[in-house]
Amino acid sequence: MTRRRLSSLLLLLLAGYALVILPLLAVLVTAYRAVEGMTEQSVQSIRAQVAETHASLRLVEDTADLERSARQYLLVNDPDFLALLRQRHEGFLKALGSFRAEDLNAEQMRMLDRLRDVENNLFVTLNEPIDTLRGRQDILLPWLSELTALARNVLLESNKQVNIAADSLQVQAAAERHRLTIIASTVIPVVALVAALFTWLISRPIRQIDRAIHRLGDGDFTTPLQVSGPADIQALAVRLDWLRRRLMELEEQKINFLRHVSHDLKTPLTAIREGSQLLQEEVIGPLNEEQVEIARIVCQNSLQLQKQIEDLLNFSVTQAPAPFIEHRPVQLDRVLRRAVEDNWLAARGKSIQLGSRLVEATIIGDAEKLRVIFDNLLSNAIKYAPEGGQVAVALGRENGEAVIDVTDDGPGIPPEELERIFAPFYQAQNTHSGPVKGTGIGLSIAQEYTRAHEGQIKAIDVEHGAHFQVRLPLAGSR
Repeated sequence: MTRRRLSSLLLLLLAGYALVILPLLAVLVTAYRAVEGMTEQSVQSIRAQVAETHASLRLVEDTADLERSARQYLLVNDPDFLALLRQRHEGFLKALGSFRAEDLNAEQMRMLDRLRDVENNLFVTLNEPIDTLRGRQDILLPWLSELTALARNVLLESNKQVNIAADSLQVQAAAERHRLTIIASTVIPVVALVAALFTWLISRPIRQIDRAIHRLGDGDFTTPLQVSGPADIQALAVRLDWLRRRLMELEEQKINFLRHVSHDLKTPLTAIREGSQLLQEEVIGPLNEEQVEIARIVCQNSLQLQKQIEDLLNFSVTQAPAPFIEHRPVQLDRVLRRAVEDNWLAARGKSIQLGSRLVEATIIGDAEKLRVIFDNLLSNAIKYAPEGGQVAVALGRENGEAVIDVTDDGPGIPPEELERIFAPFYQAQNTHSGPVKGTGIGLSIAQEYTRAHEGQIKAIDVEHGAHFQVRLPLAGSR
């Protein structure tokens, strides 16, 4: 089937329906014609056999009357009986004339010819003078007996032909039924194959479009859409591919915007942070307690703002097709210890007890990106922990994996948000109400970097607080 014939989905559907219905329609027409032909033939055969049977019965009756009249005439020699005999002769001839030659076989024709000859000889002889007949009774009586026997044989032969015709119709019906069965057993598999073929032809481009839409939904804008099928489906695929390219352009614009804005904000923020640190360290002169507190607040919030800007930069990196990961041996306990130290000041500002329980563990990965993972988890835990609360970090080894648990005694995460918490820019219901609002991308970055290290990160449902767990393959385990 050429592409021109499959120029649209509608034409493809119509072609499929036609190729499925036409063979079935042809079978129905063939069966109808066969039944109609057999019915017509049966009616004609039954009519012929009924007419022949009626003629045979009439012939038997007329022959019996003729024989009875002939015997009465020979017995009493009354001229009135001769007149009656002539009437019976006329009736006999009419009975013979009611047979149609096309409905008779050779045996029936032979018996009718013999019956006609015997009756004619008998009638001619009976019309001779009475004196002559008295000496010829030895000839007439056998003729009368033969005449009756022949008439009955004609009836028996007619009944025999009725049975033969019935058997012939039965055999013909069985042959026609066998022929229709063969046709049906041939057509039905062909129709099923044609239906399966057109189902595949119709469903294949739909499945291709469905897979393409799923890829777009998963954020894969780099794979071009390739759809084979009717022209209208291909036109739809072209529009979807245009949408894919447009979404890819918008995604690139978003990432570039985040990268540029974050980079542009870092320079003035660095000046603010360094200036506040100089004030807090009283480099330019002594400060009173209120001024020191203000300098500390400015310095602390500038550090938080710097971290959020770094999160934006990291997020733009994670949205690239494949984040670049260095593959070097990394002492995971050292990375965690550094992350704890970096967040010590923020914990101290809220009087939070920041504890750690670490064992030595080595993995293959990127130390800086691993630090980002744990820094985001720790900063989130400190942010949501209450004043004077507790945050704990634990590192262990289990089944060839390094297991890192970060817990806090804050408000926790509702069970229905455990999966959505890692979505970019998603803000949980128990949001932080501090002076600087979070971006909602820290956990998303942690998840992307964990996947890049072939690990897993999840939020565990606990009764109190929040519990995040990271699993990373140990060096040499894979």
